[in-house]
Order: sequence, then C-alpha cells, then structure tokens
Amino acid sequence: MKAILLAGGFGQRLKPISEFVPKPLLPLNGKPLLDFIINKIEDIDEIDEILISTNKYFENHFLYWVEKYRGKKKITLVVEPSLKEEEKLGAIGGLNYTIKSSQLYDDILIVASDNFLEVNLRDMVDFFKKERKIIIGVYELLNEDPSRFGVVCMNNNIITDFQEKPKQPKSNIVSTGCYIIPKEKIFLIDMYLNSNLNPDALGYFFEWLIKREIVVGFKLEGIWFDIGTVEAYKQLDSLIRGGLIKHI
Repeated sequence: MKAILLAGGFGQRLKPISEFVPKPLLPLNGKPLLDFIINKIEDIDEIDEILISTNKYFENHFLYWVEKYRGKKKITLVVEPSLKEEEKLGAIGGLNYTIKSSQLYDDILIVASDNFLEVNLRDMVDFFKKERKIIIGVYELLNEDPSRFGVVCMNNNIITDFQEKPKQPKSNIVSTGCYIIPKEKIFLIDMYLNSNLNPDALGYFFEWLIKREIVVGFKLEGIWFDIGTVEAYKQLDSLIRGGLIKHI
C-alpha cells in the first residue's frame, strides 16, 4: 500500500501566511503540521512508501522537509508544474498526476495534508483490508457548521449521498479528507477527469463516484481539526501549546 499526501494547494484562505509557507508545513507548537500526519502513518506496516504531492512554487520547502525527515518510511516528493493558483491541477488532478507519474498500481491511502489528525488511521486500514471497498474516513461534527465540508449520508456504513460544501447539509457527518482506494479501482479517477468534470476538491469526485460504485464510510475517532483559516490555525496552535490537545 502507498500513502499519498495531497499538498498541492496554495492556501488562499490562509493568506498572507501561506504566501511564504505551505499550509502542511505551518508550525504547531514548533512542529510542522505534516509531522503530525506522518506520525499517524508511521505505524501502518502495510504502507511502504509515502508520496507527497505538491506544486512547483513550494517545491523547495518540501525538499527541505524531506531532507530533515528521519522516519522509517520511504518518502517521495512528486511535483506538479504549477507556480500559481490559476495553474494548479486541483486535488483530483494532482492525485492523478502523482499516480501516473509514479506509475502506481497499489492500494492507496489518500490524506489531505492540511488537516490536523489525531485519529485511528490504523483501524481504517484494517477495516479496508476486510472490506476491499473504496473507503471514506468520516467524522461526526458536534459544534461546527458542516456546510464548510463534504457532507455524507450513510445507511449501514454505505454512503448513499455526498454533498460538497452544501448550503443546506443533510447530516452532520463529514468527509475528513482521508480515503482508501483499492488498486483495481484507481482507473475511476482517470475516468472522472476524462469526463471534463471539476478537477478540484475530491468531494466532487465522490459525488460522482457513489452513483457508480459502493463507497463505504469509516467513522474516525479522535481529534480532527481543519485549519483552513488564519483564526482556526491560531486556535489549534494555542490549544496544543496549552496542552488542551494531546499529541505524540
């Protein structure tokens, strides 16, 4: 199994901070956000390589991070040619670029690397090994507005509806940006893009996919935190510094 960390965005909502540092490398209590994500993947034995998908603009930032990495997984940086927002391939386009340029034919764990994760990814992989279905890691929001996320409805864990940032959410269960796709279903990403559909947020792909395939939701337990805005980033950093969020 391979892990693909999506880090190709330009962090528009986090400007001016994100003009100088890519969102996945923003420090939380002195430690890059990406380190927290890698930590959750390190103990998944099935994963033998982590591919980081980024853009040309932030290439040197990630090269520096890779040089400093001292973990036990093989890290590969895949750089798409975009230098600005208008040129980016989008999350789905960047994912496809990574798969094709690396000639991958493996089961893949996909993680959006701009979220703080203290969740049970190990259990999600174990669940996938039993199901061999396309999996979306989902999370139940208690006090947040789900309309900022991809919203899912489920019946016996089968996802029956997926709305990308809906104005009127049908549930408070949202996609976390963590997915597993078995190798025999990877071709569906290419099929989607060849249909000239939106290449940006992965939610659009899953809106399309659930009409064609069985997609299963796996409820992630623990802490999941979106740092899409400056205010949210500062809040999370403060919580970690204050010891209110425990982390490894």
